Amino acid sequence: MNLHRFGREHNTLPCTLGVTALLLLSLPFTAALPPPQAPLRHNDRPQNGTRGAVACESALCSRIGTDMIELGGSAADALVAATLCVGVVAMYHSGIGGGGFLLVRDPERGVYETVDFRETAPAAAHRDMYAGLSDTASTVGGLAVAVPGEVRGLETVHERWGKLSWRTVVMPAVRVAREGFRVNEDLVRYMNRVGGNASFLVSDPAWAEDFAPNGTLVKLGDLMTRKRYANTLETIAIHGPDAFYYGKIAESIVNATQSSNGILTLADMAEYAIQTRTSHLVTTDSTGLTLSSTTTINLLFGALLLTPDTGIPLNNEMDDFSQPGRRNAFGYDPAPHNYIAPGKRPLSSISPVIAEREGGEVVLATGAAGGSRIVSATAETVWRVLGRGMGLEEAVRGSRVHDQLIPAETLVEEGVEESVVRGLMERGHNVTVVGVGLSAVHGVVRGEDGVFEAVGETRLKESGGSVV
Repeated sequence: MNLHRFGREHNTLPCTLGVTALLLLSLPFTAALPPPQAPLRHNDRPQNGTRGAVACESALCSRIGTDMIELGGSAADALVAATLCVGVVAMYHSGIGGGGFLLVRDPERGVYETVDFRETAPAAAHRDMYAGLSDTASTVGGLAVAVPGEVRGLETVHERWGKLSWRTVVMPAVRVAREGFRVNEDLVRYMNRVGGNASFLVSDPAWAEDFAPNGTLVKLGDLMTRKRYANTLETIAIHGPDAFYYGKIAESIVNATQSSNGILTLADMAEYAIQTRTSHLVTTDSTGLTLSSTTTINLLFGALLLTPDTGIPLNNEMDDFSQPGRRNAFGYDPAPHNYIAPGKRPLSSISPVIAEREGGEVVLATGAAGGSRIVSATAETVWRVLGRGMGLEEAVRGSRVHDQLIPAETLVEEGVEESVVRGLMERGHNVTVVGVGLSAVHGVVRGEDGVFEAVGETRLKESGGSVV
């Protein structure tokens, strides 16, 4: 029964943060569109609206999402636009070089569906591919890269549930990348966690073109552009998702991985396919389309590998597989059913949640990022809102507890009541008190009056929701 205390950075050893976008849409739309509103951040006055809502870790991207709704688009259009935007401004954990998983409530067909666009192992991958190699072989460099799935996932969402043109929903992210965005506190914090001015962000020319264009790392308030990434997104906007999996962009990804000891091939890119699963609702009505999604490139800055000509940070999702005799970056023991195999997807903690009232109306959509801490963070938020009647912001702001059984350690954020900590210790838990930031939760609630509230993670400075 031990109690340990660490500083606020303890929770970054190591850390994965996927983007969670949660969107609800109420129909029908009116022809007249309201004037644009400033994006809602967690410390701003809450907005009220009945047409739709978006919540993610960037208030700017949430606003871009609801812009799609104001243009007459669906929640699916909003999700695509917001997700691509987050990949621009939060490239340290998200982007088209990664993948993800989402849950969709389709009221017209009366079903819930999952869209699995997780990365897959290359065809040359096998169970013992890291045997005898360094401990970082599955986290750093080309051998850590799995086949990216985000673009195919967003394509599926758009084709199935979107209303606007593909180009319309992709171009806002192009503009953000090309015209620039201000370096914010969240980005500074994550750059510092990988070494700041002494890191690959400055020493590696591929990264430095964006992160240190004048020879030193960009700093808080600087205008940062990602023009190569903008050109890549624009190509995808004009020529469609196939432009990512075939041709010059695919060649760029394959060349970058193979130049860094990777095994990814053009055939792997061309053969990637998403997986969908269908389950029927108990009851349903036409209150609205709802999507909850988490995307990621796994650990901070993925495989620390960026395509020099197309500006894409690549994932290190191969570390999510099990390797015989070795725990992964999140401390999970190896499990035979999660061993590497060609074309296989690694297991994931991604846990999107959509909750309904007894009458079939959506009341809550939420999810989290944070690797193995996703499940506990999501469950705590759902319990606080539905079980304890808390408002969504209060539920998100509350301190969190995490225990994944292996290793035998219970992580408790600062702020948890001492009585809870003592109770855990008395029950034999090995308690470690850590700084806030174990995970990132975003969510949307809809009141019985049809009014939305969208809340971004309060632990992130730039997160926020947007409501129309």
